[in-house]
Amino acid sequence: MRTTKLLLLFCFISNLVHGQEVISTQNGNNNFSNALVLDGCTNYFEIPDNDLLDYEEALSLECWIQPNCEEGNKIILSKQWCNGQYGYYLSVRNGKLLWTYSSSGNCTPSSVHESINTEIVPNQFTHVAVVHTLSEIKLFVNGIKVVSEQLDGALGEIKNSSEPFRIGAYKNIAGKMTNHFSGLIDEVRLWNIELNETLIQQRKDAPLVGNELGLNLYLNMEQSGQGASLILENQSTYGDILDAYPFDFSSHSPYTIENEEYDENIISLGEDISVCSFPFSISTSIDNYKSILWSTGSTDKEITVLNPGEYSVIVETELCKFYYDTIQVEQELITYEIKTSVCESGAYLFNGKRIDQSGTYRDTLKTIEGCDSIDILNLEVLPVVNTAITESICQGSSYFFASQELTETGIYLETLTATNGCDSILTLTLAVLDSTNPDCNTDPCITKPFSIVNYPNQNICTGESVELSVTGGTTYSWAPALGLSATNIANPSANPITTTTYTVIVTNADGCAATDDITINVSENPIANAGSDVSICSSSSTTLNASGGTTYQWSPTSGLSNPSIANPIATPANTTTYLVTASNSNGCTSIDEVVVDVAAELTVDAGEDIIVCPGEATPLNASGGSSYSWSPVEGLSSTNIANPTVTISEAITYCVTVTDANGCSGSDCIAIQIDTGCELEEGNEEPGNTLNNCTDGPLIFVCHDRTICPNEQTQLIVNGGIRWEWSPATGLDNPFSDLPIASPSVTTTYTVTVWDENDCFATEQVVVTVDPKESCDATPPPCFGDLIPEEKICIDPTDNSIDICLGLSEEDQTKYKISVDGNVAAVLHGCNFEQLIGYQYNLLSNQTDNYKVKSWQINDVYYSGLFNTIQELVTWMQGIDPTGNWKLAPKSFSITGGNTASVYDTLLIQQSPIIEIGLVPNTTHTPIGTLVQVDMTGKDRETLTIVEVATGCREEVLIERCK
Repeated sequence: MRTTKLLLLFCFISNLVHGQEVISTQNGNNNFSNALVLDGCTNYFEIPDNDLLDYEEALSLECWIQPNCEEGNKIILSKQWCNGQYGYYLSVRNGKLLWTYSSSGNCTPSSVHESINTEIVPNQFTHVAVVHTLSEIKLFVNGIKVVSEQLDGALGEIKNSSEPFRIGAYKNIAGKMTNHFSGLIDEVRLWNIELNETLIQQRKDAPLVGNELGLNLYLNMEQSGQGASLILENQSTYGDILDAYPFDFSSHSPYTIENEEYDENIISLGEDISVCSFPFSISTSIDNYKSILWSTGSTDKEITVLNPGEYSVIVETELCKFYYDTIQVEQELITYEIKTSVCESGAYLFNGKRIDQSGTYRDTLKTIEGCDSIDILNLEVLPVVNTAITESICQGSSYFFASQELTETGIYLETLTATNGCDSILTLTLAVLDSTNPDCNTDPCITKPFSIVNYPNQNICTGESVELSVTGGTTYSWAPALGLSATNIANPSANPITTTTYTVIVTNADGCAATDDITINVSENPIANAGSDVSICSSSSTTLNASGGTTYQWSPTSGLSNPSIANPIATPANTTTYLVTASNSNGCTSIDEVVVDVAAELTVDAGEDIIVCPGEATPLNASGGSSYSWSPVEGLSSTNIANPTVTISEAITYCVTVTDANGCSGSDCIAIQIDTGCELEEGNEEPGNTLNNCTDGPLIFVCHDRTICPNEQTQLIVNGGIRWEWSPATGLDNPFSDLPIASPSVTTTYTVTVWDENDCFATEQVVVTVDPKESCDATPPPCFGDLIPEEKICIDPTDNSIDICLGLSEEDQTKYKISVDGNVAAVLHGCNFEQLIGYQYNLLSNQTDNYKVKSWQINDVYYSGLFNTIQELVTWMQGIDPTGNWKLAPKSFSITGGNTASVYDTLLIQQSPIIEIGLVPNTTHTPIGTLVQVDMTGKDRETLTIVEVATGCREEVLIERCK
């Protein structure tokens, strides 16, 4: 690893940034432990709507932030949706603190208040606050009131919103989450009182108790976890139910982290490396990231290196947060060194060359592995040695020389092989001394003294052994015997319990003795303790805690934050047994193990979102665990069972936290909407259903989802209504057309809103998928068959119009676009006619109620039955009279059908013992088929075009005057 840097892109740490004032703080965020990390792409938190989060007479919001991005409008806190729900949001826009709110209940335009000449610098902690009263708006940065101005709108009371309170995102008018915050958010506090500058400065750098006056929401971010397991608990005693839940999360994001750890480098390409051959792979050390860019242009986690050189990578972990590292890759050079010698007049053959002089020689070769190698020869030419020695012996003694026993004075020669391997001449001059010479003594231990050779002192750990070794004698005696494998050999094995000095007495063949000693230093082994076994939930962490040593090494390393410390954080995916090797300062070790048991992942389901009638008791049904906790409590029959009953009058979102037998928990939420079309209870002043109360919007039909290749386009089609609007408008040639051309660059979901003549509306969606894969070459699906068999229709030259009958029902008409020369054709329902019996039911509610068919006469036979909805009534009628083919026409509030061979009488409905309604049959001749009238006045030819909305398939027929 050559260089490791945290790139603080576009960040300037001076007190003046682009001429803007930067208000610094001495404390930063150091007085708090954890902070919340948001990725700036998808994840955010929500607190279900509560009156405690709305504006009363004053509203104060404050928190610590460390944004990663400098540009754009990044939402910190919001409770606003400009599609019927209004409120407020606090954000950082291009380094300015922005406060946006709705005082009139209309978000077009919103009221906007922004700081002036104050820069909120990325990549450092800043405390921000806003105080909103009926008379003033004040913005604070690091506890200091900053200069600000009203950009749009006017000061006023904030319109209350039923939207959730969100952290880190904004819900745009189309219902999409946008403007996600990237970075750290900490110490979120919401007050229903006006805070002054002194209080903000006093409290910003320290945790709160939670019972401070006016404190409705306090999120200190000290909870641990990541993804779905991270629940931010409200620490305020006034609003303790206002916990925040994650949305659009992944398995690792969002999460909380210690403040000082957030800016630590988390990527490494490793040390610089030499390789034998190419290609060679390099990979980053991080798995969770937003984007990767290598110096080669690759955006993959791993790249293939083809040549030596320096390679670098930039990793974006969250939006705008970058890390950088480089590595040098070199071609490995293999070196082989030979050190040898030859005798004089000899030579050494080195890579085919004869060398006979001392020196160092080099040669570069290619090995079979493909790496360059250098052979180095260090050659020494050794001389032939001539050695002369002089010795003396006493008379009567002998001297052994070259396999000879010598007893007389003289000069003796012997040719020997020297220690260096070369022949040498040894010359001995021997003198025989008589007995009068003082050097001739009869004591062999004096005349022939000897010495012993022992090895140096040794260091071992408790339980280890070491081999002792001594030379120079024929018999040996070691003491003490404790810890020795034997006491009478030259090389016993020693395994002492404590530090011990052993003494050896060595006796030679003459009976002479010598002594020496060696000390074995014994160091105690550490007592490794890996801690007690622990159980955790899936995707959770636990801190291991080893003791007994000075250094530690854990294995396996998977799931550990650092395997070389005593207390790594363990996040195993499955149950794992971790072994720790503890070492002390003497290098002695011991091993212990700990089991981290990982419980199975908890799957929580609160059920699908539902629509209910106001005041109607509806059961909920959660699953996934053994204990349940619902919030909020309003409208629930119980908060601690899986299936409480809910009775509400306003839309609400309930969240359930489920805990299993292992103590693991998870959450899910269910949104409950109010059906405004429900029949009201008796005694209410509001009317029931009317013909044009917009309970139903226009009947519309849109094309199927489309798949296109890059840089291609497709036509979207909607049938029905008189006015249209598509969202988003991106990639559309006309967002207000019923036939727009779509050419998006990425996969896009388009929503069309259609209004009818009563200004009632309905919506549908079409997904246009941009597919760069081989499927672009696939054969398109087949189109419909011919509606008109002819390709050309002739009319009489004297005729000015022609009627063409298509086999389409009134319902089928919505599935086709019919035009003449590009203009919408005049279309009538009915080329043929059939007799229908109709019952008009607009006097009945179309919602759930209790009804009784008191009587229905068919061919003089009476029938009766029960039903709760109009559809149940139609189903009952079809069961009684299968040949009637009875159908529901909700747009006209009628039931149509009937067998022309049967006689039907009044359908008498009883709603209560008092109210009875008689539905009288009405016999009509109902047109079937679709009539297209083509005006040919002044024209010789016209083209009739029929387009199937779902597929875009076309059929064209030429209409021409023929002679």
